[in-house]
Amino acid sequence: MMPPSKIAPLRDDLRHKPLPGTAAFIQDQADQDCRDLAAISGLLRRTSTGITPILQRLTFRTLPLAALESCTLLDALAEEIDRDDVTTVQDHAEALCAAR
Repeated sequence: MMPPSKIAPLRDDLRHKPLPGTAAFIQDQADQDCRDLAAISGLLRRTSTGITPILQRLTFRTLPLAALESCTLLDALAEEIDRDDVTTVQDHAEALCAAR
């Protein structure tokens, strides 16, 4: 009987990855980028949610403080990522696939 191998077997999902340069590969990369963009926008929203109670505690929040705009800006940025960046990645991937 042979001793067990010290080399970890490939994960099943790696065995079925499309070849680099193929349309399937480009689409997989675009899908991953879109998931990453969704994670970024989610993080921005969670950060905004975490900042809100801190801003509400500020004694001098009637002053023109840049921090008071942070939640609005983070939420707007998250929305822009969801709306524009994801579409940009998807459109670019489609164009690359069509050019093949």
